[in-house]
Amino acid sequence: MQATAVQELVRGWKEDAETLPWLKSCAIEDENYKVRGVAVQELARGWKQDPQTLPILQSRAIEDENYKVRGAALQKLAQGWKQDPQTLPILQSR
Repeated sequence: MQATAVQELVRGWKEDAETLPWLKSCAIEDENYKVRGVAVQELARGWKQDPQTLPILQSRAIEDENYKVRGAALQKLAQGWKQDPQTLPILQSR
């Protein structure tokens, strides 16, 4: 339920100045792994050009306590950041 709310909030209020900082916080700090996973996916989908998106995805791919969140982050790294020199080593180590 909370993960769906994250998706809808992001899609309905993407241009709101508070959405991106809130989404970043959800991706890193939310206690619910489903919320973190959706936040990771939405960051990659909607804010690829934001300078903090790649580091957040990298940290979630390596450090998140939940394998589903790590998997979502790995998938988004492979899909959207193939040219980044850290992507292949992260994928190989996982």
